[in-house]
Amino acid sequence: MIVRNKIWEEIKEADVFYRCAIKYASLQRQISFSYKFAIPVIAALCALFAKLEMPDFTFWSAILIFASSVVKTFCTQIILPEKNIEALDQLGVDFERYRDKDEKLMEKFDNEEITDEDVLKELDNHNLDYYQKKSELNKLVIWIPFWKKKQLQKISDDYLQRVHHNQYNN
Repeated sequence: MIVRNKIWEEIKEADVFYRCAIKYASLQRQISFSYKFAIPVIAALCALFAKLEMPDFTFWSAILIFASSVVKTFCTQIILPEKNIEALDQLGVDFERYRDKDEKLMEKFDNEEITDEDVLKELDNHNLDYYQKKSELNKLVIWIPFWKKKQLQKISDDYLQRVHHNQYNN
């Protein structure tokens, strides 16, 4: 039973990391799009206010453009570069593969097609790469609010209940 619990915990963790990676990549795409949209709009307003000789609005528009440029340059965790967003997507795919691999391992274990020792060896083999992927995820995802972690955990738990226990929430 201990080996089965170990596999189950690996499945749960991989599923949460998968959901975290895709959710954070999606959030970063939204932030990036908003930033790319807002800067030209603010610049256009700055030019319009300058043309209409409204110095206060021109000044504050210029300050907003300056501040957003500083944020983009020095706070790369707030607005991730596209290559990092793509890396998050790839991590999501990797964690999904880990979860699927662990689910197949559990199925083999439940059907007694594989022994306890073989399961532990298999987990050790794929954990070498798995820990590297966890480290990459931790580098890219600087902070997730507590409520978002609970939400991701709930989504993951619901998925696992549906798939592994045939329990559906209405």
